[in-house]
Amino acid sequence: MHKLDAFLNLSPDIIGKHDVVHLRLFTVLLKHNDPVPLLRNLVRMLSLDIANLLLNGCVKPGGYVQWDEHDHVSQTVVTADPSIDSSTVCALLDFVKPFDDIMGPRTWVSALADAFMVQGLINSRLYRYPLPPELYRFDTDNVLAMYEEISRKLLDRRGKGEEEKPRKLISAAFIDTQKGVAICHDKSLVPVDIVSRLETARTAINFRVFHPQNWLSISERQKAGELDPGAKGPIWVSRTTLPPPEEDDVRQALFTTIDNLCTESETYTKPVSALVEAEWIGHRRNADANAPEPAITEKEKYHCLMNNVLSKVTLLYVHGGCFFSGSPAQSRSLVSQLTSSTHGRCFSLKYRLSPQHPFPSALLDLLLAYLHLLHPQAGPSIYHSDVPAHTLVITGDSVGANLCLGLIQTILSLARQQSRSPPMVRWNGADVPLHLPEGVALVSPWVDLTYSLPSFIQSQKTDYVPPFDPAWSLGFPQCSVWPTNPPRGDIYCDNSCLVHPLVNPAAVKEWRGSPPMLVICGEEASSDGVKVIVQQAFNQGVNVRWRQFEKLSHVFMILMGNLEHSRIALAEWADFCEEVTKDRNGLRGGAELIHVRDLSRKVVDIRKLTDLTRDSALVMMKRGRQKRGIVRRENGEWAKI
Repeated sequence: MHKLDAFLNLSPDIIGKHDVVHLRLFTVLLKHNDPVPLLRNLVRMLSLDIANLLLNGCVKPGGYVQWDEHDHVSQTVVTADPSIDSSTVCALLDFVKPFDDIMGPRTWVSALADAFMVQGLINSRLYRYPLPPELYRFDTDNVLAMYEEISRKLLDRRGKGEEEKPRKLISAAFIDTQKGVAICHDKSLVPVDIVSRLETARTAINFRVFHPQNWLSISERQKAGELDPGAKGPIWVSRTTLPPPEEDDVRQALFTTIDNLCTESETYTKPVSALVEAEWIGHRRNADANAPEPAITEKEKYHCLMNNVLSKVTLLYVHGGCFFSGSPAQSRSLVSQLTSSTHGRCFSLKYRLSPQHPFPSALLDLLLAYLHLLHPQAGPSIYHSDVPAHTLVITGDSVGANLCLGLIQTILSLARQQSRSPPMVRWNGADVPLHLPEGVALVSPWVDLTYSLPSFIQSQKTDYVPPFDPAWSLGFPQCSVWPTNPPRGDIYCDNSCLVHPLVNPAAVKEWRGSPPMLVICGEEASSDGVKVIVQQAFNQGVNVRWRQFEKLSHVFMILMGNLEHSRIALAEWADFCEEVTKDRNGLRGGAELIHVRDLSRKVVDIRKLTDLTRDSALVMMKRGRQKRGIVRRENGEWAKI
């Protein structure tokens, strides 16, 4: 038990730690009869465990707020029998009424739902219910005790003698309650429905992650991302390291593709091919939730994993994290659910992070990992055999989904350059085909790095992502890796590349030839860019399945994994991966909107998701890129590049 003054600043050890915050009996305590400051303070107590997000890939969706309160406006006197005298209790209520007037009308109770909405908890509902008769005596005693406290605090200030009358009335009223007299009033209850829970979660996540007072430096975020909680429970994890190829052909092919897709004078640093780290992840049958990770070699873990694989589905998973954070360890919980649902296996990539390794380092790592799956070379830490492209689905969330689209566009561009499909690349001493995967599954793709399309503003009531990049905001903490030296305007790339098709998929002109796509998103900041891609790809003959969840935020299934909406989205994700590898030609595309309250579905025209076209979006994004031409130098001042 804790004693808490709910009107003061909360102790850090209780912020963001609770599933339920329940308030009651504040009717005479609120300053100026305004519940909003109290509500604003206590909402901060709701669960939002960022450490759990980093380690397990999921936090609770904000919990519940519930306020139960007496409505003194409806107050009346009742008796167990009409013959019982209630004049003393009535006289007491008449006596305290002027003091009630001093405190102000307590009509705020009937307006509590509005107070919730002021705090951002929309669609809250107020329930009024009469007090059960069996509670009349108990509740009346509470009211009389409250009046006794008021008489001491208000009347004692007026001098001796003033307090005697109400105290005599209260004592007499206590006696009358034993005879069957009661003070009766309605009670008001404001629970929070699903939409308000989402609003609470959105507000809390925005505060905990994006509010300036909670900003972590890039270095701190990356350090947190390196935390590895281990692999206990029903999950197999086999860690592996992939060597770079013998020759430089793949690297040069990527640079050629970047240059061919340049539309202006884009500038980028050419990274070296490096070791690529990754994890094989699969379901571990018959293991309880606390089963420790076996003390066997990584190769033995891989073979145990494969003994649990029941389908041909292989996923190549690319994690999110704003390009500068995240890791396979943080994604294990989500990925293990996918492998359990698909009965397959997943290759979870650990790519190089920005700003130390800007574009196209992460894309090069993904391309090398993809080739290692298709055409593995012998090595002490390479355990798998060739993965047929028709069993392979590349998938990712947020910026990981961005990289997946970049890989698809790279392969398509190489095919156009060579006038053949699949294109050929030199790989460890042999010319090998670079087949497209069988499918692409994308969750909340982060596609517009300029923050300039309308949804960045329009989504502020449904998404926690602000309409700006905090990294180039005043006050963002400096560290050894950011800002860069020499400075640049974006963590991931040079400003000149912000609308390059391999950086910003919303700028892609040609999707023809792409494998089937699944896109799952909420009503989020990047929605417009996603719609532009989906609409254009479908109109160019790509089989696209689009699912948007009403009022849900960016990567909602990761941040709010225990919502039914998240479970449905995960099922859609797994179903697509199974269906596309079983019968790609029979896959049914189309667009659906899933409603937040009842989870009903509305079929929408995938050809008309947005009035924006690729060309009109490109104009907006180029304007946004011009605004991004600011950096902060090491002395803390801001200047144009």
